[in-house]
Amino acid sequence: MKWLGSRKREEKSREEEYLAEVPESESYDEYINYGILHIEKKVDAFMNEEIDVSQCLLDVQKEFASAYEQVGTINEMIEQVNSHFKQFEVFVGQIDHRMEKSDVAIQKADIQMDELTHQIEGTCSALDGMTTTFQMLEKDFSHIQEMSKSITGIAGSTNLLALNASIEASRAGEAGKGFSVVATHIRELSASTKELASGIDKSIKTLYGSLDALKKEIINSKGAIAGNLQHAENVQQQFKEVSACSLEVKEVSKQIVSEIERANVEINHATEGVSVITGTINEFGDKLDILNTKMSKKAIIICGIIDFLQQLENMLKESLKKDA
Repeated sequence: MKWLGSRKREEKSREEEYLAEVPESESYDEYINYGILHIEKKVDAFMNEEIDVSQCLLDVQKEFASAYEQVGTINEMIEQVNSHFKQFEVFVGQIDHRMEKSDVAIQKADIQMDELTHQIEGTCSALDGMTTTFQMLEKDFSHIQEMSKSITGIAGSTNLLALNASIEASRAGEAGKGFSVVATHIRELSASTKELASGIDKSIKTLYGSLDALKKEIINSKGAIAGNLQHAENVQQQFKEVSACSLEVKEVSKQIVSEIERANVEINHATEGVSVITGTINEFGDKLDILNTKMSKKAIIICGIIDFLQQLENMLKESLKKDA
């Protein structure tokens, strides 16, 4: 409303200026001629303004064309980003699939390590049983060694008795010959018994040495198996840590996939917004074309009016010449 009031005031001011510029004359044709000249002047000014407006419209169309190209470029960039996000989502899915396979393999390895641990523990128990058995054997060998010592003592006593009997038989003369022969056999039997007991004692000592060596080997094997058991437990613990890391990676992968999906939704919204902007720009460009066409038609009409006014001016000049 303010713009309309100022427009009316401007037109009234121009009308007053025009009336002030009209020269006083008694000829009606002169008034008309001056009015025509004034109209032509204003129409020329209007045409100049129309040219400026048309140029501005062309500039606006160029700017909108540039904006349309930029929007198209942005749309292509959004599509490329969306494509990259989809590829990245595929890669994350592959990583998640591989992590699941790795998790399954780790679980199988963990089960196998449990079985191996139980087997090693069973072996340690068996070695403990063998150690106990060897300890019992050592006790048995100790008893045998004591019995061998007793046999050796008995053989020594028997040898001494046979020696005494032989002495007594030699004192008895002819009557003690038979007893002397028996005493000799007893001495030989005592000597062989003593040798046998000595051989048993040597064998027991050898067996003691073998048992000691075997016992040491069992102790060493038990230590090595205990070390392997500790190593297996450490490996099992590492498998558990790897499994925990796999779970963390899977959780992070799920979060990444969720963020990618959310980003895809936002990109789709942005693409829709760009499409709406593109449609608006196209619609506005069409309206600018229509406006430019209408202004061109209006310019044609104004040109027709100018031609008519020039013809009318020429006719008035001819009329004024005749009156003069």
